[in-house]
Amino acid sequence: MIPKEIISSLVHKAYAELDEPSARVCHDIIFFLSSHKSGDMQHITYQTIMNGLHKNEVSTLFDNDDLVLHMMRSLDYLTSSKLHILDIHFQFYGPTEDEPSYIDKSELAEAIVSGKFYHPESGEEVEDFRKYIFPFFSPSSYWMSINE
Repeated sequence: MIPKEIISSLVHKAYAELDEPSARVCHDIIFFLSSHKSGDMQHITYQTIMNGLHKNEVSTLFDNDDLVLHMMRSLDYLTSSKLHILDIHFQFYGPTEDEPSYIDKSELAEAIVSGKFYHPESGEEVEDFRKYIFPFFSPSSYWMSINE
């Protein structure tokens, strides 16, 4: 369990650095994450976060498009060096895949620059690869250290 003083400090920082609606969503994401052990939250998707937000009042304050926008701003902030309680990762989930494949960030960066991405298993070039790349999140080492 994370001490309330630390959660309060994180939330206060979010309100100081984000616009009010995004800070409110960030607040609820922090509380959602703090309600789970870090070990249970190693593969956090946008859907995981949305499900957590829909359990809170914040989901009634915005229409779905605005909620998604503020969630995206909040996740950007939570993965940045400003707060860094989440790490961002990427996975490839093609149309014939049963399970996603982890993609190294440098591999993805190279694919974006070159415009070419090769299937992690077969090595074949994947057309329109961007539609098969999905982010996911995991607790940062800092978050793990305070939420054991």
